Amino acid sequence: MVVAHPFRFSLDYGRYCYKLDIDGVEVHSSNTTPSAQQMARKLADHKQLFQLTASDGHSVSSIGQYHTLFPNSIETIEDLAAFIISCKV
Repeated sequence: MVVAHPFRFSLDYGRYCYKLDIDGVEVHSSNTTPSAQQMARKLADHKQLFQLTASDGHSVSSIGQYHTLFPNSIETIEDLAAFIISCKV
């Protein structure tokens, strides 16, 4: 499970994510503030999780602002899940 923008709307939800068994965290998005992004990175670092970025585009201008590069080809949702899970320390 990947948590998308955990500190975007609520500090309580972001703090709750420390208790969850998650595999990755979205740490950058066009819809989050720099402080929310910093808290998301701290969460991912603390739990040693894969860090993703996404445009989360709700407008044409936000599409492509952020993206995640993978070292290998990701062709299916199963490939994506397997890669993210393999990154957990």
